[in-house]
Amino acid sequence: MVLVLLTRKLTSLCRNKQFMRKRSRLLNGRRAPTGNALSSGEDKFLELINSSMQSVIIHSYDFAPLYVNQSYAGDLGYCVDEIMQLDCIDSLYSINEARRLRASLRERLVKFSRNVPASIYEVEAKQRTGDSLVLQHSVSLIDWRGEPAVLISSVDITEKYFSQQALKLSEERFRDFADSASDWCWEMGSDLRFSFMSSSFERIAGISKSRILGLSRKEFITINCPKAELSLEEKISWGEHTDLLDGRQPFTDFEYNWCKDDGSIAIIAASGKPVFDANNKFCGYRGTGKNITDQKKLSEQLKFQATHDELTGLINRRHFDNEIHKAIDDAHLNNASHVLIFMDLDHFKIVNDTCGHLAGDELLQQLSVMFQSIFSRRDIVGRMGGDEFAVIMNHCTTEQSFRITQCLHEAMEAFRFTWEGKTFSLGVSAGVAGIDRYSESVSSLLQNVDSACYVAKQTGRNKTHIFSEKDEDFSQRKGEMSWISRIAQAFENDDFVLYAQLILPLQSNQGGFYELLLRMKDGDDIIAPGLFMPAAERYDLSIKIDRWVLRRALKWIASSPPALSNTQHVFINLSGNTIGNKSFQRYAFKLLQEYDVPPEKICFEITETSAIANLAEAIDFIKDLKELGCFFALDDFGSGVSSFGYLKNLPVDYLKIDGMFIRDICFNEVNLAMVRSINDISHVMGKKTVAEFVEDDRTFAILRNIGVDYGQGYGIGYPLPLDQLAEQIPLQCLP
Repeated sequence: MVLVLLTRKLTSLCRNKQFMRKRSRLLNGRRAPTGNALSSGEDKFLELINSSMQSVIIHSYDFAPLYVNQSYAGDLGYCVDEIMQLDCIDSLYSINEARRLRASLRERLVKFSRNVPASIYEVEAKQRTGDSLVLQHSVSLIDWRGEPAVLISSVDITEKYFSQQALKLSEERFRDFADSASDWCWEMGSDLRFSFMSSSFERIAGISKSRILGLSRKEFITINCPKAELSLEEKISWGEHTDLLDGRQPFTDFEYNWCKDDGSIAIIAASGKPVFDANNKFCGYRGTGKNITDQKKLSEQLKFQATHDELTGLINRRHFDNEIHKAIDDAHLNNASHVLIFMDLDHFKIVNDTCGHLAGDELLQQLSVMFQSIFSRRDIVGRMGGDEFAVIMNHCTTEQSFRITQCLHEAMEAFRFTWEGKTFSLGVSAGVAGIDRYSESVSSLLQNVDSACYVAKQTGRNKTHIFSEKDEDFSQRKGEMSWISRIAQAFENDDFVLYAQLILPLQSNQGGFYELLLRMKDGDDIIAPGLFMPAAERYDLSIKIDRWVLRRALKWIASSPPALSNTQHVFINLSGNTIGNKSFQRYAFKLLQEYDVPPEKICFEITETSAIANLAEAIDFIKDLKELGCFFALDDFGSGVSSFGYLKNLPVDYLKIDGMFIRDICFNEVNLAMVRSINDISHVMGKKTVAEFVEDDRTFAILRNIGVDYGQGYGIGYPLPLDQLAEQIPLQCLP
């Protein structure tokens, strides 16, 4: 403001001085008596401008400097004399700016008189250092000491200019990001009507944003689903959302169905926050929206896979256990009565052994459909694993369930399974136990129905037996206790033996591994651990067995043939009870020292189920032995979709992909995708993968092609007793 007044005064002085000169000539050449006064006033104002912080320069029409104050010269890094010595001030501006200023001056001289208001320009000046300076020029035409001239008052707006440019760039970036993002941005005014939608809305939501702008959230509902009324659940959801808006509350991921112009339904998630001004006055809402249809579908798919058996579509063992928990809680809280049924197929092994796993899978699928048709919709049917199924009959007594199982047995007697010209008849043995307020736990209930099922099998198969306390002693005596005595006899007679199976690399010719497999001798028969280890774990004999396996394995490694020295690891299985056992850790340390076996030679193998069941203990156990130098492998990986969530916390080195995915990978695209996914994620986590059940060359080739690191199975090598291994065993990759 001071600069404007000074400029106006100086311009007025210059014009008054010109008038007085004209008046002087009219007075017979005598100088007007006010000339000295005007000159004195001009000098005073020039002195004031020169000492002012405002920047002023006066130049001729040829841009020669006529007057410069110290502020102007200082802004550009010069002193006044240096600028006054210039022939032309063009050098104070960039080339383009100097041309523009000259062109503007010419245009002003042609079109306007000197009485027009000052013109405002933003120009780029050059400091003495070469740096740029943005000045705002106020330009006026004046007479300077009898000559036409240009008066420029200047303000340094460099900081403001670049701030505005940065703001402009930021706004442009925001618009670009908003228009290309996977989410869209929106705003509502204080009347809760949409005032802004980013362009990405139309691309993502599939509807013109012009149909939305100006609508309130309440009116939004009519656009949302115009072809059908909202369900009760949707009305409640929209009501709660409207209450949040009326209360000026933020919201996150409010989900609703959205009808696109093409008629398809998308699931939208919106988030927003209220906006208030400096006086805390509500201004509206600002937020984002996104299409989560694919995400919801994937979530539902993963949820289904996590809770259902892939082969039959029935709920899986883990989810079924949760349903038993719910039934027990309902019985305790509401004095309700439910029934648990455990079913084991009779003669299923004959089908598998005669026709192969494909036939067995087809049989399980057919029977799953039959079971669901026999039981009511309110009943819960699940597959417990293998050829075992279970049912929870809600709000039912054991007597009522017995009548249903009789219908089941009749259906099984009439059922015939045909495969490649072979026909099979089967049965199902069922054990029944009530769920009431006296039921204690899932494990005890499962033990009860398992005992009852065992009795049903013992009494002729394809029958139902209802559990009673008398059956418990019988089951323990005839079932598990028989194994306990046989395990004790095996220790006494040294009837445990170790087999070794080859694990070969699929991607290189480097050395492979051995996995040591426990067996029990029974005369001329060899018993697999799946038969006796459950009883051993239940009666705390598994740690003793693992100690025997480790000592025998280390002794064999220490005295192994030269070929064994070429293998990097020997895999040794550990039971669930051993994981976290401190005494076993100390025992392992002692044996490694005793047999002088490098710890890095040993890779302990634990099952996914046992690791997850004792996650915290498993992590500590693994870390302790890894610090010694041992390695770890996670067996049966992938049997649950939650596997990846736990994998992040388990410091294992190898993942053994569950054989159920490998077995039919050649013709099952879902299994192929699962194996590829497990392999890719494992590699991202820095872990090697081992595929089990590699039984033919085609499977071998597919696994190699998708990048699986190692393979194991009958197609690579059969398990052999340690004492029958050849002196030289090839450990390179198969051709």
